[in-house]
Formats: sequence, structure tokens, C-alpha cells
Amino acid sequence: MSWMALLAGSAVGSAYMQIDAGREQAKGLYQQAQLRKQQAKGEELKYKEAANAALDNILKAQASIIAGAGAGGIDAFSGTAGALQTLAIADGVTEMKTLDLNSQLALRIGDLESQQLMAQGKAAIKAGIAGASATIMSAAAMGMNAGTGTGTPTGKP
Repeated sequence: MSWMALLAGSAVGSAYMQIDAGREQAKGLYQQAQLRKQQAKGEELKYKEAANAALDNILKAQASIIAGAGAGGIDAFSGTAGALQTLAIADGVTEMKTLDLNSQLALRIGDLESQQLMAQGKAAIKAGIAGASATIMSAAAMGMNAGTGTGTPTGKP
């Protein structure tokens, strides 16, 4: 076996390993992207759960105000009792809206981070291919320059 064949075989093996390394790195990044999407969904659900708890608090406050007013023999839907109900609703709705926006943000941020990881995975594949191409081109240039032992390409005087 000639040294040219060894050079070619070595270059091809090295190129394959570079491509494979890029694919493996991309695979890991793709898995991280999927995990990040799942984490974002979990965060979204936590915010939605908190929003439901805020709604429960509104209903409890309403019931307490109505019961207290009724026990005192006053109209539960006007005057101070009515104002207290309006205030409880306003505060609760504000909290619910904030939690809803937070849930949307958590999901969107997770999607963006996932997309970034996917782009990094694609870049890793391209980097592996570029490295492999450079290895093969370098080996070809070495083979041409070493062909005659004089530094001139093979086949030229």
C-alpha cells in the first residue's frame, strides 16, 4: 500500500469523524431544544394554575362580603359592600391577567430558546461538514505537493 493511499484513507477517516461529531453535537442540542419546550409548557401550566387560584380567591372574597353584609341585614350589592366587591373583583382580575401574560411569556421564551438550540444544532452539522471538506482538501494538496518529492505537482515536469 502506498503512502498516497494511507494519506487518502486517513483523510477520509478524519473527515467522517468530523461529520459524525457534528451530528452527535446536533443530536444533543436537538434533545435540549425538546426539553426546553417541555419546561416552558410546565411553566405555562404553573402560571395558569396560579390564575385559577386567583379566580378562586375572587369568588371566596365575593362570598365573604355577601355573607357578611347579609348577616348584618344590609344590601350586599350597594354601598360599602358593593364597593368592596368591586375592589375584590378588580384586584383579582388584575392578578389573573398578569398571570395569564406570564404564562404566555414563559411559553414564548421557551419556544425562542428551543429555536436557538435547533439553529445551533444545524450550525454544528455544517461545521462538521466544513471541517471534513477542509481535511480532504488539505490531504489532496499534500498529495499533489509530495507527488514528485520536488514540491511540484504530480505529472508536471
